Amino acid sequence: ESDEPNASNRFAVAEDLGKPDGVAGFVETALINGLTGRQNIFATSSGSSNHLWWKFQNVNRIIQETITVTPPGSETPIEITVPVEVPPEQPWSDWQQIPGVLATLSPVQNADGRIIMFGMDSNAVPYMNFQSSDHPFLPEKWEGWQDIRGGLTGFEQLVTCLDGNAIVHVFARIGSKIYMKTQDEVSSTSFSEWCLFASFSEPVHTMTVAVSSNDGLYLAAQVGSGPDSPVYGAYQTGHSDRSWSAMQIIAHVTNDSRLVLQPNADANLSLFALDSSSGKATYVDQLSIGHWSAVWRGLNITPLSTIALTQDITPNPH
Repeated sequence: ESDEPNASNRFAVAEDLGKPDGVAGFVETALINGLTGRQNIFATSSGSSNHLWWKFQNVNRIIQETITVTPPGSETPIEITVPVEVPPEQPWSDWQQIPGVLATLSPVQNADGRIIMFGMDSNAVPYMNFQSSDHPFLPEKWEGWQDIRGGLTGFEQLVTCLDGNAIVHVFARIGSKIYMKTQDEVSSTSFSEWCLFASFSEPVHTMTVAVSSNDGLYLAAQVGSGPDSPVYGAYQTGHSDRSWSAMQIIAHVTNDSRLVLQPNADANLSLFALDSSSGKATYVDQLSIGHWSAVWRGLNITPLSTIALTQDITPNPH
């Protein structure tokens, strides 16, 4: 068993990606894999404009390189020209402005690798936009913004996820209710109408969604506000997009929190909670699809103003 890796050496030095000309700062950012398998960053500019900006990692280049080899059965070396993959001259694209404005960002990756951008404008109107299959890396070639209110009003939060059947799901938080809409079929640009997913006696404070160990989705939501507020959870129970378990209390938070679900290597989830008043981050582990540990554990890093999670694919030395 090897020694524990030095935590201070686990990450590369932070890279300053800059800001677009004339943009003083960002209100919200989102990081997501794209068509090339590399990272895409979206950001909304601060101020009253809320313009949407986009930057992505460039792919490797292919160059022709002349090398010397000795063919099998020969002692005479020869020179041949072969294609060689090398890093891009510029690791990241320039910042590009996508037509439209958003105050919140909820991107999701479609089954075919394209990004679907969901979000709300400053008037809490929800929109959807597909990355084009034709010239997908040109900002003007996105399919266009679609108003997805569908007769509902009062949108407060959108969360999105692709389930194990490659169907995109969208959840909307409105007061004490959660609504859901689903993609009509794999990679379709059309979605179902909103349906009522859950209803509570108190307003839903926040929610989060992730893929669970059965390849279905798991949704968790803090209901009510203040100390000891309950967190409810529900999960897909079968191959049907509309087949879900009943909402049940899986934990209680110490105070109003931002919630994030993240799968572990064994596919069970961890639920992270960032206390909005103290900046303390804690987490609780899923023991099985329907059961959670009763004990929250702290990250011992405070105070934090925000939290984001991703999967670590570094080989485990233990």
